Amino acid sequence: MLSLRIILLGLFISTFYLSSDAVRRSYSREPVVQLKNAVHGKVLMPVMGLGTKGAGLLDGTGGEYWGNEQGHNATLAWLKAGGRRIDSSSDYITQDGVGAGWIASGVPRSKIFITSKIMSIGYNEALKTFDDILASLKTDYIDLLLIHWPGDKPGTVTKPVPACKKDKSTWTDCRVQTWQALEHLFKQKKVRVFEYLDLPEYQGEAEEISREKAKLAAQSVNGPVLIEDTSLCFNALHGLPGPYIKWFLDKIGHDGLNKLLVGFDDKTAYAQCVFAFCAGPTSEPIVFDGRCNGRIVPARGPNAFGWDPIFQPDNDQGQAGNQTFAEMDKIEKNRISHRSRSLQLVKDYFAQHPEYHTK
Repeated sequence: MLSLRIILLGLFISTFYLSSDAVRRSYSREPVVQLKNAVHGKVLMPVMGLGTKGAGLLDGTGGEYWGNEQGHNATLAWLKAGGRRIDSSSDYITQDGVGAGWIASGVPRSKIFITSKIMSIGYNEALKTFDDILASLKTDYIDLLLIHWPGDKPGTVTKPVPACKKDKSTWTDCRVQTWQALEHLFKQKKVRVFEYLDLPEYQGEAEEISREKAKLAAQSVNGPVLIEDTSLCFNALHGLPGPYIKWFLDKIGHDGLNKLLVGFDDKTAYAQCVFAFCAGPTSEPIVFDGRCNGRIVPARGPNAFGWDPIFQPDNDQGQAGNQTFAEMDKIEKNRISHRSRSLQLVKDYFAQHPEYHTK
C-alpha cells in the first residue's frame, strides 16, 4: 500500500502540474531552490521531495514500516508521477529499494535529485559508509550529502559509539573528521553539494520540524534557544504547502498559489506559527502552536509582506472575514494573527516558569 506521503504529494502534483496540460513538463515547472554553499556548478534542488524512512517496525508497531519493497514502490510511483527529489540516508533500510526503484522508473539519473546523509562517525568510517551508499542507491554520485543529525548521540545496540568518540567528552572530533571526509568526496566530485547541519527544513509537520531544529540549535550553541517556523496550510491539499510556503511563494507567486486550488471547492486554510523553546543541549523542546483560520482568495491589498494579500482570516465568530491580512490595520492583524497567538502561549509559559527569568 502506498504511503500517505505518496498520496498527498501525488495530489499536489496532479493539482498543480496536470493543470499545465502535461506531466512530462512538470520537472521544468517544479518549484526549486538554488544551493550555493560548497557547490559544483549551478545546482537546483526541487522543493518537494519523497522521504523514504518508515518509523515503524515490521510487526506494525511504532508506525508505518518501510523496507526495501516499500522504498522501491514509493520511489517508482513518485518518479512516475513527476517527482524528482528523493531523500535517503545511510541508516534508512530502504536504500537498496530506492536504488532499484529509480532504475526501474526509466528516468535519467541526471533528472533526479538524490539526498543522502552520514552520521558523525569519523573520517574512515564516513568514506566506507559513502561507498555503501553509492552501491545501494546504484549511482556514482550524490547530489546533496549531509551530516545526519550532528547533535545525535549514538550509544545503542543499533548505533554504537564510533571510535572517534571513545574516551572523549565531546563529539567535536567526530564532527570535524566527518566534515573532512565530506570535503574529500566533494573534491573528487562524487558529491555535488555538501552541508553540515541537517535541519529538517523541507520535510514533516511544522511542529516536528520546529522541535528538531530547536534541539539541534541548543546543541550547537550549548544553551537555551527559541526558534520559529511559519506555515500556510491549504485544507484541500491536506496541509500543503505548509512549511514550504516560502519557496512556493518565491517560485509561483500569489496567482500560482491560488491555482493550486483550482478544481477544489474548499478554499479554506490556516496560517500557523510554531515556536519551540529548548532550555539546553540535553533538554526536550517545548512547542507552542498558534493558528489562524481563514481562506485563500485572489490577492488584495499592499504586496508588502509575503502571502498576506491572499490570506483572508475568519472573524472572531469563526465566520468568513472580509479583509486579507494585507488589507487589515496592523494592530488588528497582530491581535488575531497566528504569530501573536503562538507568542501568547510562549509568554504564558515563561510566566509560569520563573527559573528562566533573567535578573
